[in-house]
Amino acid sequence: MKIFLLEPDKALQNRIETCLNQYRLRINVHKFQHEEALLSHAESFCEYALFILNLANPLDPSLMHFVRNNGGDAPIMLILEPTFDPPKLKTLYYHSYNDIIFKPFFPEEIMFRIYKLCDIWNDDKFFSRKISILIAKIYSLFTEKKR
Repeated sequence: MKIFLLEPDKALQNRIETCLNQYRLRINVHKFQHEEALLSHAESFCEYALFILNLANPLDPSLMHFVRNNGGDAPIMLILEPTFDPPKLKTLYYHSYNDIIFKPFFPEEIMFRIYKLCDIWNDDKFFSRKISILIAKIYSLFTEKKR
C-alpha cells in the first residue's frame, strides 16, 4: 500500500512512517515537503491508497480538485496547523475532505485514522485467526444439521 504524505516537517514525516511500519503492515510512504511535488506526481495518483496533505492554504480546494481530476480517487486526509481558525472548519467540511487532523498529534492517532480510511481493519493479517475459528464453527454447525 502506498501513501502520499505532503508535510513540510521532516521529523513529523519520519515519526508517522515509523509508527505505521512498526505494527502489522509495511506501508510505502512517499514523503514530500512542498506542494509542487503534488503537481509533479499526477501521473501516479491512481497508485495511492491515501493522500495526507498539509497545505499552505487549506481553504483553497484547487489542489484537492487537481488530485481528483488526475485519477486520485483515494481518501484525502488534511493536516492542519494549530493556528488554523476553527470557525473556518465549515468551509473545509464542504470541500469534502475525508478526514482532518490538527497538529500537534501523536503518531498513533494518525495511524488509527489511516487504518480507518484505508479499511485496514478488515485485512487478512488482522483477522485470519478469528476467521478460521469462525469458519470451523460454521462448518461444524452445518455438518451437524445435515445429520
